[in-house]
Amino acid sequence: MQILRKIIFYAFIIIYAVICPLLIAYSLGYIIDPVKKAVERGGLIYISTVPSGADVYLGRSRYKTKTPGTINGLLPGEYRLSIRLKKYKKWAHAAHVEAGKATVFKDVILVPERWKVTSLGEERYSSLMPVTGTDTFVVTKGHFMGDYFIYSWKKSMSCKVVPVKSPLARVYVNSISASKRGGAINFDIGPPGNKRRVPVKINIAPLSRVARDAKELVLCKGKSIRQCYWVDDAFHVILLDSDDLYLLELGYDASNHMEYITRVLSGTQIFYSPDTAEVYYLECTAGKLEKIKIIQNR
Repeated sequence: MQILRKIIFYAFIIIYAVICPLLIAYSLGYIIDPVKKAVERGGLIYISTVPSGADVYLGRSRYKTKTPGTINGLLPGEYRLSIRLKKYKKWAHAAHVEAGKATVFKDVILVPERWKVTSLGEERYSSLMPVTGTDTFVVTKGHFMGDYFIYSWKKSMSCKVVPVKSPLARVYVNSISASKRGGAINFDIGPPGNKRRVPVKINIAPLSRVARDAKELVLCKGKSIRQCYWVDDAFHVILLDSDDLYLLELGYDASNHMEYITRVLSGTQIFYSPDTAEVYYLECTAGKLEKIKIIQNR
């Protein structure tokens, strides 16, 4: 009996002497490379998605971790990382893991299999113009001041720029522009061809958060990039290329992550609200005002 106890005692000592250093090494980021037959320092991958709760795959292996989450104990090298969530398109990217470092994919926006389009009425418009520094944009039906409307996404309503009975309602508009300083619309009014034109300035209440123009940071070969807006972070951009609207992912491999959203009415602009993560536009056939939510859980 004493001999059996000694055998068990020494067996536990041997197991402890072998396993304990391995556990300490693993906690410090060291793992065994079965190919090189050596101990190497490993790395990790952290990934978060919008929305969260997506399944994480490395190659064909599915991990128990759901987003947001961390995959530890990875040997240095190249991995194929993919994210899957029901009703959303598969997201995949090459992940380079370095020893002692974390490879981070933060707030990856998962794209729905079908974008949900919300119609904002049956009215038909011919143009849309954002008003810099405000929560509004201007839509128009014709060439007179009475045909211009200011739409506020906060109130989900539009109002005429001038009252119906105003003498200005039947005044011809030659051109319209948003003030560079923000918060105002500039109208150039007067009969077509008349040299005596009158500038009219209409002030709009300012907005605390302004959608920043990201056009200078978009490095891609588009047909005609007319508008760009950041989507809540420094990795995603709403991009209007000619009359096609895209969601572009920057920072990892932008050329592989450019998702088509929709087509807008020819020659018109878009408006993006960073507070609600919604993009407003005129649909391409009849010019009806519509919106699409880019970040689904906002």
